[in-house]
Amino acid sequence: MSNQMYQQPYAQAPGATEGAVPGEVYQQAEMQRLGSLIRVFKPTSIWVALAISAGVLILDLGLMFALWLADRISIYLLIVPIFLIVYVVNAIRSNNHKAYLYQEGFIYANGSQLHAVRWDHVEAVWQKQVSYSIWSTRSTYTVKRPDGAQVVISSHVHKVRELGDAILNEVTKRHLPLAQQVYNSGAPVPFGNLSIGMQGIGFRDKLLPWPEVKDVVIVNGQVQVKRQGNMINFATVQVADVPNLPVMMQLVANGLRSVPPMR
Repeated sequence: MSNQMYQQPYAQAPGATEGAVPGEVYQQAEMQRLGSLIRVFKPTSIWVALAISAGVLILDLGLMFALWLADRISIYLLIVPIFLIVYVVNAIRSNNHKAYLYQEGFIYANGSQLHAVRWDHVEAVWQKQVSYSIWSTRSTYTVKRPDGAQVVISSHVHKVRELGDAILNEVTKRHLPLAQQVYNSGAPVPFGNLSIGMQGIGFRDKLLPWPEVKDVVIVNGQVQVKRQGNMINFATVQVADVPNLPVMMQLVANGLRSVPPMR
């Protein structure tokens, strides 16, 4: 979760001029009144994928040769090239994903398809991160509009986490005041299977009052609601299943601060 929840309005990045985008993107930005262009996010470099594939293939062939000298064979090593082919083909197909960050929204380009979204037209954002190794983490952000349409932005975009942070920051600035109003009215604010209200944290049909809440933490892609005097979590939910996570975490912080210091 980004710590830049309430950052100042973006300054226009060097080189981020209207001439840096195709004409159809410029037209969409004008139609949606997205304001000034801030930054262009390019596709993930295909050369990185090719370099990784070449390295893995060389290692695979070396191991196969060593096993051949020992009169042995491994079926797993034989199928590695197949996975590499699929990986490279997917990298080539996704080499036309771009994103254009504007003052009042963003445009996501998937080939010839353009998805323009204003910040005030975002209903919810989900974030998902999957670690394939200590060196590789794939991030995906799903943006839902009020009409139900969804825009899925993945690691096909270079530095997608920086784009995701920008989206979450802007959406949080607009949704947090509304969520706070609902919270102050006494109604619980839903976040998937979790809900945050003046009485405490809800999980499905259960409620944990604020005095019994020890903490809410994010560990290994999970939101864990911990309770006082109990090692078993009150609730464990995948981060990917929680819409507008920064908004929820801010309401949690407010709720914990409202508890008298008797613990």
